[in-house]
Amino acid sequence: MKWRNALIIFLAILAGFLAYNYFKQPFLKYFPEPTIEQPAELAEEKKQDLSFAELTTKEKISQMLMLPLLLANDLDPEENEDLALIKKYNPGFIIYFGEEIDYETAKKYQESLLDKVGEKQILPLLAVDHEGGQVQRFSGEGFTALPSMRQLADSVNFSEDEQNADLLNARERSALLNQSAKELSELGINLVLAPVVDFSATTNPILTDRIANDPDKIVQIAQEYIRAFSNWQIMPVLKHFPGIGSSRKDLHLYADTVDLDKNDTLIFERLLDQYPNIGVMSAHLRLKDKLAGQACSLSKQCLDQLFQFYPKTLVITDDLLMESAAYIPGSNEKKTLSTIVIEAIQAGNHVLLFGVGFDYAQLNSLLKDLESRYEESLDFQKLVDQASAKILSLKGFSN
Repeated sequence: MKWRNALIIFLAILAGFLAYNYFKQPFLKYFPEPTIEQPAELAEEKKQDLSFAELTTKEKISQMLMLPLLLANDLDPEENEDLALIKKYNPGFIIYFGEEIDYETAKKYQESLLDKVGEKQILPLLAVDHEGGQVQRFSGEGFTALPSMRQLADSVNFSEDEQNADLLNARERSALLNQSAKELSELGINLVLAPVVDFSATTNPILTDRIANDPDKIVQIAQEYIRAFSNWQIMPVLKHFPGIGSSRKDLHLYADTVDLDKNDTLIFERLLDQYPNIGVMSAHLRLKDKLAGQACSLSKQCLDQLFQFYPKTLVITDDLLMESAAYIPGSNEKKTLSTIVIEAIQAGNHVLLFGVGFDYAQLNSLLKDLESRYEESLDFQKLVDQASAKILSLKGFSN
C-alpha cells in the first residue's frame, strides 16, 4: 500500500528516537487499517540471539517483574539510586512514576536508562500510567495533556444533533490521542497503563472523572485510544478487570467486595473481541459470594475466563503493594509479599507490577522464595515458563 512506502522514509527519520522501542508488533495484525496518515514504524527489528532455554530460573522470573522508577524534574538521572538497582536486577519491565514530568526530563531518563542497561541482552519494556486527567505521569512541559475518560466520553455524540462546540469531535480526539502517543513513542514507551474502562452508573467518590457512566461511550473512547497508541507501536493496557466502578473504597488502602454490574465485564468483552492481544490489568477486587473471598487478581478462577477466551492477552497485576492485595478475610494479619506474588503467578498473571514505595531491599528475598517455589512445584514452574516465554516473544526472542 502507498502509505507503507511513505513509512519507509518516515522510519529513517524516527530511527534515532525509536531505537529502544523494539516491540515485534505482536498485536497490530488484529487492528483495522491505521487511522492516521503516517503511523509510526519501528526501527529495524533487533536480532535476538538468546533463546528461552538459555535463561536461568532467576532470569525467567525477573522477566515477569515490572519495577518502579520514580522520576523528578529536579533530580539528575545519575543521582537516582533506582537506576543502579534496575541495572542490577534487569527486570522485564520498568514503570515510570512521578508528578508532572516534563519531556526534557523523560528524555534524559531514557538516555540514562539505555546507558545503564545497554549491554544487557534483554532490555526491559517501558510502561507508564497515561490515562489523561488526574492520572498522567508525563504531563509537564512538552507533553500533550489528555482529558479524563469522563471528559472524553462526554464528547462522544451518537446522535445526529450538532456537536457541542465546547467538546471535542472525533477528528479532534484522534489528533489529540495520536499526538500524545507520538510523544511517548519518541521516549521508547512500550506500554501505556490505560485506557480506564471501568463503568459506574452513578458518581464514584474514589475514581471520580477517571471513569464514565455510559458503556457505549466508554467502548468508543477505548477503541479510539487503542487505535491511536497502537499506531505508534505502544500496547494499551485496559484497566481494571473485572471492573472496579462499583467499588466505593480506595483499593490502595482498603479491601472491598462488590456485586459486578453486567456492563463491567461486557465492556472488556467487547474490546477484547476486537483487540484480543492487548494488555489487561487485573484488579485486587473481591466479588460477593464468589472466588472464596480471594481478590480477582490472585484468583485463577477469576482470570481463567480471560485465558479461555483471550489467550493472547497480556495480563498485568495492579500494584501488588496495595492493601487490597494483602488483605486476609476474617483476619487482622496481612499476606507477606512473597505470598501475594506467588498467588498472583498461580492465578495466571504474566506481569507482576510493583508501585512507588517498593523496597528494593526485599527483592533478593522475594526472588529466592520464587526460585524455591519454582524448583518445588511443576505447576508453578509451568506458569513461570509460559509467562516469561510470552514476554520474551514480545521482545523478539526465540522460544
